[in-house]
Amino acid sequence: MNFSLIFLVIITFNSTSAVELSHENISSIITEIGGTFCSYFAAKAHHFKIPRKLFVNCSAPKCDWDSWHDAINSQLPRFRKRIVLSYAHNGFGNQLWEHTVAFMFAESMSARLLIAPVPTALCPDHLYSTAPPCFPPHTLEGINAMTKMLPDNFEYDLLPSTSLEHILCENETFFFSDRPRDWREAKYKENFLARAIDILTDPNPRCIKILGFFQDMPLCRDDTLRLWKPRVIANFTRRPGPHDISIYLRCIRHYHFNNGSFYEHILDKTRFERVWLFQAPECDRYGPAVSLLKILHSKYNATRCDVHSIYTSTTRQ
Repeated sequence: MNFSLIFLVIITFNSTSAVELSHENISSIITEIGGTFCSYFAAKAHHFKIPRKLFVNCSAPKCDWDSWHDAINSQLPRFRKRIVLSYAHNGFGNQLWEHTVAFMFAESMSARLLIAPVPTALCPDHLYSTAPPCFPPHTLEGINAMTKMLPDNFEYDLLPSTSLEHILCENETFFFSDRPRDWREAKYKENFLARAIDILTDPNPRCIKILGFFQDMPLCRDDTLRLWKPRVIANFTRRPGPHDISIYLRCIRHYHFNNGSFYEHILDKTRFERVWLFQAPECDRYGPAVSLLKILHSKYNATRCDVHSIYTSTTRQ
C-alpha cells in the first residue's frame, strides 16, 4: 500500500515537471516564432495538453516582407540559418493558402522559404491512387500552376543535392502538420511537443517542414495580395470586371453541389454585365454539373476561364 502511494507520488511529480518544462520552453519561443506560428500552436494546444492561455499574447504577423524580393534578401548570411519548407498538396487554392502561411512563418524567423511537392511518403497510402505518387486531388494541377508563378529561388527541386538546405531538409523527419489525419495518430500527438521545441530552440541550422491547410491562421492581407495577385492574373488576357459575377465550381463527390435552380434564383434577381465560370477540370465529366453548365452557358452566356489550362500552357515568369 505504502509502495503504491510512493510510486504514484513519483509519477505525478515527474509528469508535472515535464509539463512545467514544456510551459517554460513554449513561453521562451513565443516571441521568436512570430504571430502566425504562435497562432498555429494555440490552435493545436488541446492536442498536446498545453493550456491555450499560454498563447493569448500571440503578436500580430510582422508583415515586414512586402514582396518576394524581401524574402530573397532575408537569406543574407547575418540571419540564423533556418529553412521553412512548404509541402504543396491538394488544389491550387489550397497551395496558395499554405504557401502564404509558410511565407509568414519564414518572415517571422528570418528563414529561407522553399516550396516542394508533398513526398509520396507523406501522402495517405493508396487513398487517392493505387500507384505512386499518391497525390491528393488536383495536387499536380496546382503544382503545375504554382511552378509557373514562383521565382526560381523558392523551388526546392531546383537546389543542388549538395546544398546545405537540401541536406538539412532531406535529413529532417519531423513536420508541422495542419492535416486532421496526422492529429488523429497517437504517435504524432505524443511526440509533437518535444520535437517542436527541439527544432525551434536548436541554435544550429534546421529545416522546418510544414504540411496542411492552415486556413485559420492570421495573414498579412496587403502583403498576400502583393505576393500573388500580379502573378495570378498576369496570364489572363481577359478577366472579370467590377460589375461581373464569378462562379467557381468544385465537382468532387464530397462537396455539396447546388443545382441549376439555385444559381437561377440568384442570377435572375441580380444585375451584372457578364458571368465568368471558373471550374475544376473534372466538372465536364461530373454528372450533376452537366445540366448546370448547360444552363450557365445557354441562359447566361457564361465565359469559361480554365485556370489550370492557362497556367499549363504559359511560360515561367
